Amino acid sequence: MWGCAFEDLIGREFGGENFADDYLKRRGWNEKASVKAYIKALRQTPMSLYEVSDIVPGKSMRLRDLLQGGEPDPDFDFDVTDRAVLLRHSAPLITSTWLLDAAGAMRPALPDLVNSDGDDILFHRLVFPLPKGVTQKQIAARFQTLPTLSPACAKFWNWLEDKRVKSRRPAQPGAQVLASTMDDGSTILGNAELAGRFLTIEVNSAERAQRARDLFIPLLGDLVQAPLTEIRTVAQMMVEQRQERDETAEPEIPATEMQRIVRDMMDRQYRQVLDEPVPALGDKTPRQAVRTKAGRAQVVEWLKYLENGTGKSGNEQMAGYSFAWMWKELGVADLRQ
Repeated sequence: MWGCAFEDLIGREFGGENFADDYLKRRGWNEKASVKAYIKALRQTPMSLYEVSDIVPGKSMRLRDLLQGGEPDPDFDFDVTDRAVLLRHSAPLITSTWLLDAAGAMRPALPDLVNSDGDDILFHRLVFPLPKGVTQKQIAARFQTLPTLSPACAKFWNWLEDKRVKSRRPAQPGAQVLASTMDDGSTILGNAELAGRFLTIEVNSAERAQRARDLFIPLLGDLVQAPLTEIRTVAQMMVEQRQERDETAEPEIPATEMQRIVRDMMDRQYRQVLDEPVPALGDKTPRQAVRTKAGRAQVVEWLKYLENGTGKSGNEQMAGYSFAWMWKELGVADLRQ
């Protein structure tokens, strides 16, 4: 599947540019003639759809190009073929159709997931409201009496396994164990967090959720109210994480704003460099080097080197950066050509 998708990608153009052309231009010198010829051939070989018939094993077969020609590649079932023929004027989409169909058939199911106790993974969040008048300090003070609670900060604790209690059982064959441990090897059963008027305890199985109720409700007594429980499967957690990533994706920064950001960053960087030793200047700072005639000549060459390197960087925002202020501040603006 990967090979098919890659070869199809090589044959596509994006804004008039192509991966094969770009690679050969940049790295073609490092490839053998046969490899370069292969890449060029891929460049001009669009995906197509073939009908295979009259197969004589080990000897021959008949191919009928259903679309436009090119090298045969993937195999399709009849349903997918019917869909792909509709794309005869959109050859690049053929690969996508086939990949989706093949991936659907080949996509592995999630393995059986268990925690270190052998319990099936099922995420539980127990949310305990704090009654009026109860403070977070009172909860924290009560937690200090429980040796298996390890504070990570003032409002967050790791709930650790009591090494004196043997609660583990062998995992089922083929199951994947998910476990979190502390630096000393202690197993983390869950965590507890204070936020606002709530205490939240999170664990990864129904069994641990019940153990949490049996432990924390007697410990805290009237400092908390009856908990609300939220349960999520692994699949639901994965969907939520994808949604969170989509929601928090950084918006595209306008070109003018990006240029300002890059300019400010480079201003800060080079202003700092003016007072730092530079190997090209004999490990003197630029301000020190310009005090002598020979040093001024070195500074001029150094500034030209910076300008040329930035101009050829390939980064539009960096390439437009002006070093004029550095020439002026170092007193060599009259030597700039």
